This record gives sequence, structure tokens and C-alpha cells, in this order.
Amino acid sequence: MKRLIHKWKTVLLLLLVAGLIVASFNRMVGSFNEYWLGKHISHWNEQEGTPTPDDVMKMDRLYQSAINHTPHAPEVLQLGGHLSEWQAYIAEDDTDIKKQHFSEALSRYRASIKERTTWPYAWFDLAKAKVRASEVDEEFQTALLTSIRLGPNERTLQTGVVQLGLLTWHSLDEQAQNIILETLTSVYQREPRKIYQAAKDYQRTELFCSLVAGDAWVDAQCAKVK
Repeated sequence: MKRLIHKWKTVLLLLLVAGLIVASFNRMVGSFNEYWLGKHISHWNEQEGTPTPDDVMKMDRLYQSAINHTPHAPEVLQLGGHLSEWQAYIAEDDTDIKKQHFSEALSRYRASIKERTTWPYAWFDLAKAKVRASEVDEEFQTALLTSIRLGPNERTLQTGVVQLGLLTWHSLDEQAQNIILETLTSVYQREPRKIYQAAKDYQRTELFCSLVAGDAWVDAQCAKVK
């Protein structure tokens, strides 16, 4: 009897070790592909050009490998959202395919958020993708405001939130506008020229100038448009 118990303990231990080896292998392969996928996406996000279909296919292979080995990794799902957006961009004039890829991007961002609800950049990615998919709705506002709440000390994020808020200003409800205005005031004090340029790029100069004042350079620019 004792020998039988010992045998089962040994079997269970071996199964546990085997499981740990498989999990470790999956994580290693997933992390490797995630790393290179992130490198590729960062490269194209920083370029003025657009990746070729072959580039996108290569990134898709990296994503599929990463997600197959680590199906619940929030960072992989978030990168997958970026990939889907690139796939939408290179679809050119095929509206149905664009919609399909944007829908896929939104699903991947939502899945990433589900796995890691406190990561503000995933919420911001969801908000940006909603705008690109022409879905400025309640989910968009929730994503935008949640990114503000979760990343109060993330300067780059806060600047991006203000830019997106100015772009969609007239589609926001009063509460959202007030929160964006508070964030704008905070960011404006640090980078007034950058925020002014964002407003100009989004053709929101008059709106921006009606909301802020106090910086000599910005005041001079605003005087030209009044």
C-alpha cells in the first residue's frame, strides 16, 4: 500500500513538473514573439510611411504565435489591437474589410482591458480606435475618461487625451467636457505650445483659445484667429 501511495505521489510530481515545463515554454515562446511584434509595431508607429502587406503578414505571424502560446496575455492582446488597425489602414478603399479589422481591433483592446483593467494605455487605445472606427459613443467616453482617471501622472497619455478630447469635443456630454477641460488646463500649463498645435491640427483653434489664456506666445497666436 505504501509503495502504491509513493508511486502515485511520484506520478503527480512528474505531472506537475511537466506542466510547469510546458507553461514555461509557452511563456518563453509567447514573450519572444511579443517582443518582436512590439518592435515592429513601434517602428511603424514612428514612421511616416505605411507597412507593406508583407510587413503586416509578418507581424500577424508573430501575433498568432504569441497569442497561441499566451492566449490571455494583456500586452499581446493590446499589440494585436494595433496590428488590426494597421491591417485596416492598408485595406485601402475596401470598406467592409476596414470595418472588419477595426471591429477586431476593438475586440482585442476590450479583451486586453478585461485581463488588466487598471492599465490606462489600453483604455486610451480603445478610445482612439473607437474614433477611427467612427464610433464616438458612450463606450468611447468611458474609455477616454477611464484613461484619465487611471493615468493622472502619465504626461504623454494626458496630452493624448486632451488632443482626442478636442477632436471629439462636440460629441462629448457636459460631464466629459468638464473633465477634459480640467485635464487640458493641467497639461496646458506644462506644454502650452504643444497643446495649441494639437488644437490647430484638429481645427479646434477657436475652441482652444476660448478655453485657455495666460501664455504670451499662445495668446499672441489666439489673437490672430479672433
